[in-house]
Amino acid sequence: MSAASPLLEPRERRDHWKVRRKVLFATILFSMLVIAYVLVARGAEDRVAETALTMAFLTIVSCVGSYVFGAAWEDIAVATKIVQQRRDG
Repeated sequence: MSAASPLLEPRERRDHWKVRRKVLFATILFSMLVIAYVLVARGAEDRVAETALTMAFLTIVSCVGSYVFGAAWEDIAVATKIVQQRRDG
């Protein structure tokens, strides 16, 4: 990335999102393993198991929501900077 350009190069943006995607998939996989363990091995009959299930589902929902919101936010920021550069340059 050059000093004059505040935007990330396409390759840098792609690499950045690869890391985010890996973290997202790892978090979802862990949450699904927790859900499977609670349902199969432990049984979801006590309050601790119910809380673990609820938190695992909330973790999945919040991670996916943050991922989508973050992508939209970055797209808007990049588009805004492109418009500003064209207006200034």
